[in-house]
Amino acid sequence: MSPTRLKLKSKLLMPGDHLCCIFEGSEEHGEILAELVQRGIERVEKILYLTGKGNADEIVGLIGGKGVDIKRHLSRGQVALSSGSEFCADGHFDTDKAIEVLESEAERALESGYTALRLIIETDFMMTDGHEDTELMEFEAKLGLMLPGMRCISICMYDLSKFEPVKILKILPVHQEVVANGRVHKNVYYIPPADILSDDLPEAMLHHQINMLETLSQKDEEFENLEARLNAMSEATFEGIIVHDKGKTIAVNRTLCDMTGYAISDLIGKSAFDLIHPDDRDMAIRNVNNGYEKPYEIRGLKRDGSVFPVEIRGKNMLIGGKLLRITAIRDINDYKTTLDALRESESRFRALADFLPETIFEMDSNGKITFVNRMASDIFGYEIDDFMENHTAMDIFAPEDRKNAACNLGIVLRGERAKGSEYIAIKKNGERFPIMIHSTPIMDGEECKGARGIIVDITERKAIEKELKVTNDELKQACSVKSEFLSMVSHELRTPLVPIMGYSELLLDGAMGDISDDTREALMTIHERAQALGALIEDLLLLSKMERGVLKVSLEPLRTSEIVDDIIGIYDDVAQIKPVLITKDGDDCEILADPVRIRQVIQNLINNAIKYSKENVAINISVHARKPHCDIVVSDNGLGIAEEHLPFIFDRFFQVEHVDTRVHDGTGLGLAISRELVELMNGSISVQSKPDVGSEFTVTLPLAGSAENSEQDENSEFAHPAETEDF
Repeated sequence: MSPTRLKLKSKLLMPGDHLCCIFEGSEEHGEILAELVQRGIERVEKILYLTGKGNADEIVGLIGGKGVDIKRHLSRGQVALSSGSEFCADGHFDTDKAIEVLESEAERALESGYTALRLIIETDFMMTDGHEDTELMEFEAKLGLMLPGMRCISICMYDLSKFEPVKILKILPVHQEVVANGRVHKNVYYIPPADILSDDLPEAMLHHQINMLETLSQKDEEFENLEARLNAMSEATFEGIIVHDKGKTIAVNRTLCDMTGYAISDLIGKSAFDLIHPDDRDMAIRNVNNGYEKPYEIRGLKRDGSVFPVEIRGKNMLIGGKLLRITAIRDINDYKTTLDALRESESRFRALADFLPETIFEMDSNGKITFVNRMASDIFGYEIDDFMENHTAMDIFAPEDRKNAACNLGIVLRGERAKGSEYIAIKKNGERFPIMIHSTPIMDGEECKGARGIIVDITERKAIEKELKVTNDELKQACSVKSEFLSMVSHELRTPLVPIMGYSELLLDGAMGDISDDTREALMTIHERAQALGALIEDLLLLSKMERGVLKVSLEPLRTSEIVDDIIGIYDDVAQIKPVLITKDGDDCEILADPVRIRQVIQNLINNAIKYSKENVAINISVHARKPHCDIVVSDNGLGIAEEHLPFIFDRFFQVEHVDTRVHDGTGLGLAISRELVELMNGSISVQSKPDVGSEFTVTLPLAGSAENSEQDENSEFAHPAETEDF
């Protein structure tokens, strides 16, 4: 396409436009006509071409020779040719009649469905004998007044070979825009039609000339400021800028010079393609010739001959009447280095991800899978590309689990972390298997872009859990049998023990006659051992109840002072046998506990303190309120417990001394039973101890009336219904 046609193509004519085309020679004439007619055809406008004194057949050939199928549109009626004779009266051009005819033609064009009337006028037919220049100017001015109110475009053609320059100079001010020398110009000499038709045209022209001078001066200043700003912007950009005319360099910015090592004077007038590696120049030249505007990468050349990667983006633009190429050049060496490092990092990440025994995945906010490792293919049976391109995250779930999976995915995509969840998944072959998914959101600032996580095949774990459940059920059954056996044995042992204890007491009391000292000593041993065996049987029965879940506790408000005083009184007789000093201090609290079981716990602790103490036993019972709880602390000066034994001290049957070497009696059940009794009363028990210093046991129970125990206050009996087996 010729420069003239290209420039006219870039000018979008609108209804109301009044254009003046000044040309010389048939070649330029044909280019202008072809472009004007083609644009009107494309915009579905009615084209009325007043050929004037020209030959219609020659004009059709002239336009057709420029690639416009004018004959087809003439036959359809979209294009019409006229000599303009209907504008004349008595052989002379009639301005008013011409305006009247054109208004009528514009109305008919719209009625026929066209978007507008495009009027192309060869003005030479108006220059009839005796026709004055002022009459032609009058016609142009009246046409300019008519156009804004109509859907009509007017292009008046002036052939320099047919008009004297002075005549065109007189007509020129009527048009806002002028086509001359292949360019579209905004007419700085334009005078509104109303002023041209006024009585004093010279005064109007002078007034507009003065305004034009002021406008031009202002525009010059604005242009200088704009040019300075553009130059500053060009120098400030991080991209090299080069302006060239088919490769010949016209302008460059400082960034390009810094990038390539050249001075500005080295580049102006030289080939822009010298800055490109020889093997890439053909591509660059082809893109320039084709007007290619998308960015592309090639290799650049610096002044020292070194090669560096660049990204180029160019655009053809009309500057100063010339079609020039403006090209932005970006040094992407750092970008390439970063990209290579990123690719290497991604390769390492993928290798590591493929090594892991679980499926690693990423998805976008729409559920589309964007990354999976090799294990995904091994587990689900899909190829990785198939997985990512043809499936969404929901496709891996069994139908009955998709709703739950979608709900959990929604939580993650809101930016929250979801706990691990189990689902039933489906492989490519339809096989169902259990999985667990742990996922977390992918955040970009405050916005969630997707999710990433791991998928674990838990088939083996589920099988192990099933085996463990069977084993656990068997153990529970065995434990139940053991508890029943323990209860039965305890009852059987208790039956003969009752008469042994009863008769030994009768004999010791003398109810059956006097006995010798040796006999009394033997009877006392029998009685003491029977009592110890009775205590053991009671512990075994209590343990059996705990294991079966049938032990009953009755919680009620109790004063700690009453409990402590009662217990201290019990040990007065013991003090006569072994020196024991039991003291008390602290607060008097009202606790929520079982009156029998709390006494049993404290007595167990005191018995242990006496058993594992030296000659002079000192025991202190201290009570401290610590809302909403109360601490009952039993401390002694006994043998103490080694640190390595403390974690096991409340385990059943645990004893610090080895069974073969111990010197103290006991079964190792007392502290274990105490802990379970305290826990049944919503409390806890702990210990602190040092060898040869002593031990300190702390029983923590809720205060009566505390908010967290209100429910227990109302329903103080819990555990299972009791079996009343009191020894």
